Amino acid sequence: MSNIFHLNQKKIVLTGATGHLGMSIVNTLLDSGAFLILYIRNDSQELTHLLDRFPSQSKSYYADLEDSDSLKQACKSVLIDHPSIDGIVNNAYSGEVGTLENIEEADFIQSMKMNLFGPFSIIKFLLPGLIRSSNIDSKNFASIINISSMYGKVSPQPEAYDSQTLPNPIQYGATKSGLIQLTKYLACFLADKGIRVNSISPGAFPNIKKVNNPQFISRLESRIPLKRIGYPEELGGPVAFLLSEASSYITGADISVDGGWTSW
Repeated sequence: MSNIFHLNQKKIVLTGATGHLGMSIVNTLLDSGAFLILYIRNDSQELTHLLDRFPSQSKSYYADLEDSDSLKQACKSVLIDHPSIDGIVNNAYSGEVGTLENIEEADFIQSMKMNLFGPFSIIKFLLPGLIRSSNIDSKNFASIINISSMYGKVSPQPEAYDSQTLPNPIQYGATKSGLIQLTKYLACFLADKGIRVNSISPGAFPNIKKVNNPQFISRLESRIPLKRIGYPEELGGPVAFLLSEASSYITGADISVDGGWTSW
């Protein structure tokens, strides 16, 4: 029996490769045999070192997800170099943090561009490549994964935050919730084109290199049934699964990777 979990040189577009979770996703997908097409806005020495371990398994393109023209040009270049695309992982996010009182309209607009319009545009521009890689008769479906968040389904708990750790901002959860709905919509409307669409909602995966607040981490862990925060390497497996043939009958799903947080 063939290894249905292996990605076998599948061409996967990935955004947010240099982020806290993105680096782990890159490592898992390369190790699973994927060829990665990376949309990158800033250079990362750490990412460069990782890619050097897997020669000839990736290519990077400059793309600013907040700039429609930049994104469109990147997608055109990708389709010239890679006419067929087997999958997309929309993982990128950037945005301001803060309270309801100090979040501005510009912050909301930035989050909408990154969390909703960016993924929508990438899928729209790369749709011809996704269709070319699909074969419904042989059940070979292209796969799109949108990285959402548990805060797209539940609210942050105000008591978890303090003066040292600003609350998760309102526009983050609002747009991540929209990304889950975008996923469900596209799953229904792209199925007949041989494309599966799912989302993953990570829970508490704080970057402990940046969050130097043991009390905050402890408050998070007390809310999680598994009683610990998530480790970045624990997200790569679900991503690889949804890109592989092992998930061939899954579309329109949102998979929680949150240690049970949203099960309370």
